[in-house]
Order: sequence, then C-alpha cells, then structure tokens
Amino acid sequence: MLRAFNFIITSLIAASVAGCGGNASWIGVFSSTSVTNNNTSGRTESQLVDTPTNVPHPPVLYDLPNSEPAAQNIATSLSATPIWMRPFLDALSQTKNIERGRALFTGACRNCHRLGTDGHHVGPHLAKAYLKSDRELLYDILDPGRKIAPEYQTSVVVTLDGFTTSGIREPDSHMNIVLRRENGLKQIILHTDIDVVRQSDVSLMPSNLRDQLTPDDVADLIAYVRHCGAAHTNQTANQ
Repeated sequence: MLRAFNFIITSLIAASVAGCGGNASWIGVFSSTSVTNNNTSGRTESQLVDTPTNVPHPPVLYDLPNSEPAAQNIATSLSATPIWMRPFLDALSQTKNIERGRALFTGACRNCHRLGTDGHHVGPHLAKAYLKSDRELLYDILDPGRKIAPEYQTSVVVTLDGFTTSGIREPDSHMNIVLRRENGLKQIILHTDIDVVRQSDVSLMPSNLRDQLTPDDVADLIAYVRHCGAAHTNQTANQ
C-alpha cells in the first residue's frame, strides 16, 4: 500500500515535453499555400544574432518512474507503436540523468522553448508539458510536423529582392510583419518589401532529431522537463 502511494506521488511530480529546436541552421524554407502581396520597393529591417550555449554538466543520476499514462502507453500493443518509437519508449523505463537532460535543453531547446524562467518563447511553452504521456512527448520531439498548433505555424516570407526567411508570425502592424525567431529575436519586414508570404505545413522545429538524438538523450531530456515543469508548477501554486 505504501509503495503504491509513493509511486502515485512520484508519478505526479514526473509527468511529460513538447519538442525542441532552435538553431539557425535548422530553419528551412517550405511552402504549401501562398498569398501574393503586390507591393512597391522598400527596405527590409532585420535583427538576427546567433548565441550558441554550451554548458558542462556533472553526471548526476536519477531513477524516475514513468507516469501512469506512460506506463499504459508502453503496455499498448507493439503493433500500434511506430517502429522508430520503440527504442525511445524502452529508454524511458531506464535510469535517467537529469543533469544531462538539463544540458540538452540548455544547448538547443531553450533557444525556442521556455521552461519556468529559462528559455525563449518561440515555440510552445513547456510549463505544462510534464502532464503529457510519454507517447505524446516523443511525437512532439521526434515528429514535430505531425500536429502543429495554428499559433505556431511557420510563415515563409520572400521579399521583392529574392531574400527568403521564416519564423512564427506575430500580429501584423500597418507597416510591417514580425517573425519570431530563435533566441527570442524578432525579424521585422516592411510590407512594401514583401513579394510572397507562405504558410508552411512543416514545423520550424527540426524534423530529424530522431537521427541526431539517441534514445537515452531523449529519455534524459524528458526526465528533466518533467522534473522542472512539475517543480515550477508546485512552486507557483505555493506562492
């Protein structure tokens, strides 16, 4: 009885994270439908800075049990699980290194995602990501284009002089549009400079992370996001 109670409490503190991304080299140009804007000439104003972060981390190990939804997902028949997901699900049942997960978040994810007081709001905020199941989190991280919320859809802009850029579009002003970019930076483009604006059905987040991250990498990252998300929520509730 006591073991079951402890497991439930621990599970509530360790629940799930949406994807990561955030490196200028990952931002590509894609198109689906397009809208043409016939404008006169002008000038493009942009603000772009690349500030990569590399933070060392000590090998601190934690053994965190999966949440109950995660356990149910792992118990789901293998026929309903994509082949590529199986080793990542398996890794989530092993011992995780939260400090290593912190380094992974700091090195890339925080460029576009915010967790607690850390990071930038380009993609979805991760404060409530820990409430998701493991399966949802793996899809968010490793197959980000599967489901994109309208407010995080990528816009691709082509200017009259042939310059192409992309980002998350903010509400327009009467003079320009603003694209939200990695590291919290914003790119301002005058309406008079724009030739075409396209809505992309491809996520701004990189789609090849399953080839770049090992199952252990993803397990550590999810453990860190769950740990910090739950801790931040509890701290906020107690204030």
